[in-house]
Amino acid sequence: MTATAHTDSRHATEPYDALSRLDHHTRAQAIPPEDAAPGSYLQLEGPDGIRLLPLQDPMVYVGRSFTAGLRFDDHSVSRRHAIIVRRAGRTRVLDDRSLNGTFVNARRVEEAELTDGDIVVLGSVVLVYREL
Repeated sequence: MTATAHTDSRHATEPYDALSRLDHHTRAQAIPPEDAAPGSYLQLEGPDGIRLLPLQDPMVYVGRSFTAGLRFDDHSVSRRHAIIVRRAGRTRVLDDRSLNGTFVNARRVEEAELTDGDIVVLGSVVLVYREL
């Protein structure tokens, strides 16, 4: 199944390559699912298939900013778009006052707890939260 992006009700849903929108440094951290150890990941799709980004730090800033731990080169993603927080065995996503919003399972959120398989959309970038 191909990941799709949905920015708002005025734009059509269309296939989207989230992996190619990662900056070079972040993309180098993405691994094939068969190489993944138990843990928390963000799943992205690209031309080479599915890759997983490990969530190892307790707090990861997501955005276009050069200071973001998970950086996307995509103008639909705000410089400071979201924060992913891992604490006490739980993972939460918090919107960081982004322009295009943070969505979990097609619902716009200010913050939400993530469970395995949740679809997270940041601007037009589609991610899937995975717990292995």
